[in-house]
Amino acid sequence: MEHPDERFWLKLARTMGCTKEQLKDEMSQAEFIEHRIDYELLPWGDDWEQVDMLLRAQAGKPPGGRDWIPRRRIPVTPQTQEQLVAKINALFGIDPEQYRGSK
Repeated sequence: MEHPDERFWLKLARTMGCTKEQLKDEMSQAEFIEHRIDYELLPWGDDWEQVDMLLRAQAGKPPGGRDWIPRRRIPVTPQTQEQLVAKINALFGIDPEQYRGSK
């Protein structure tokens, strides 16, 4: 398996808009470690991964799944939007009927 630092070099390079090798040529090890520590304290990057992590934690599920990450990005239609809202309501235990007509 690939070393975790190599995976982070890739993530950091993608974020900075360069190749891993370009980044390694330009960035010191000390700066890389700074970025790594910052990422460990407050992850950034793929918003879908962050949403998945937060929703899994809220639902009491272990980390590492991909329940909330779309398999493919498709346009949101009224039907898929309703399905998504229903899934989120179920996760948080929200009864949408209680809010209907309260505008």
